Amino acid sequence: MNQILQDRLDKYTNHLKQLRFEQIYRWTANDELSDKKTDEQLLDFVIKRFETEEPTYEYQEGKRFIRVVQREANQNHGSAHAFVEIQTGKLVKTSSWDSPAKRKNGELQSKYNLLDDKSFDALIEEADIYGGHLYVR
Repeated sequence: MNQILQDRLDKYTNHLKQLRFEQIYRWTANDELSDKKTDEQLLDFVIKRFETEEPTYEYQEGKRFIRVVQREANQNHGSAHAFVEIQTGKLVKTSSWDSPAKRKNGELQSKYNLLDDKSFDALIEEADIYGGHLYVR
């Protein structure tokens, strides 16, 4: 894996972690029990919760693709989050653990390219923790 691809994958997965933290904060802040907490107590609570629930990402490099695996905290197993085509940098939604999603003609269903600056900026802008940004419409 080249260094640019590695850096972009790290930035992307760190962004997903940040989005997860923000989601936990929103869920916690909207909980009726949080009304009794100061902002500092709420933030401390969310940080502790995030540390126990923080997902990790690892990359498994194959011949043609890099599989991005997401593991929930305290879990031995993970799920395939996405694939990256090594040659082109295309970020592709998964079809299964072993394969990226393809169109009927065999072309990869890719909306973003990690090696293209504009495409990568769009990815960071549109990313969500549920993976909806990976669907090609």
